Amino acid sequence: MSDAVIKHEDAKSREDDGIRVVRLPTQLKAVDVLVPYALVAEITEVMLPDDDDLARHHAARINWRGEDIGLVSLETLTGESLPTLGQRLRVAVLYAIGGDSALQYYAILLSGVPRPERVSAESFSKDQPGDNPLWRMSAELGGRHVAVPDVIALESRIKSLMTA
Repeated sequence: MSDAVIKHEDAKSREDDGIRVVRLPTQLKAVDVLVPYALVAEITEVMLPDDDDLARHHAARINWRGEDIGLVSLETLTGESLPTLGQRLRVAVLYAIGGDSALQYYAILLSGVPRPERVSAESFSKDQPGDNPLWRMSAELGGRHVAVPDVIALESRIKSLMTA
């Protein structure tokens, strides 16, 4: 076989494996959240600041690796109630991709341990679940409705919440 054929076959088998994503466990009622694997900087636990910003303003500042970053609850951003919180929170720290140097990372509140998965791009539709502009794509996977956030819209929302 020629090198070109072998390279094409290797690329095709990688495509067949699907897209690497992370299922972020939240307490959203109608949807599970998926983000591209490459967006996740770290899954960690952080201390909740003493103030009640997350409940009042839907966002709080947390210290992550010496940096002050924004923390949001997808539940409150979608109009649901804030889950019961303890002092220590599990969060997904994500890389910001919007190109704003003031927002390089942000954190999303989690309710469990995230799971890496592979999904097929054909599984998704461009329909927004519940017509919420926070979601970019949705799908039915394993009997559950899943959605991928519109990361640029999410980052814009976080930025506006952090400056309010």
